Amino acid sequence: ENAFIGCTSLRNIDTFIFGERAFEGCTGIETVIQRDRGVPSYSMKNCTSLKTFEFRQGYVGNHDADIGVEAFYGCAELSEIIIPEYITEIHDRAFYGCSSLVSVTLTAKIPPVLGKDVFSGVIPGFKIYVHPAFVSTYRNLWPSYADCITAFEL
Repeated sequence: ENAFIGCTSLRNIDTFIFGERAFEGCTGIETVIQRDRGVPSYSMKNCTSLKTFEFRQGYVGNHDADIGVEAFYGCAELSEIIIPEYITEIHDRAFYGCSSLVSVTLTAKIPPVLGKDVFSGVIPGFKIYVHPAFVSTYRNLWPSYADCITAFEL
């Protein structure tokens, strides 16, 4: 926890992020490859230059994972993200204030449990892409984002 909080010199990270607030306020970070399954609470909060966040499963385990509270809060340059199927919950305000976020692609058949205000403050026209067979399921379980949910191309 708090390992690199406030660091301004880090640009690219390829690691296992385990602790809360690990990179909070690291304004120079542009690219992250996360080799653990989830994203701890507040871990990327206010990383205002973050453009790319990629999940690469490095840990092999039999547990589900989540995106924690305010994990990407205020990441103003993040424009898109692909959320893998093993993410089963996206907590409150996870992408709050990601003002450049144009799309989120979810690969799970079953929609993750969604917290409050997860996508508040994203741009108009924001899209949530899901497998065509699961569009109605996502729309039913995420009614506040039903208009944003559309099928990705196979």
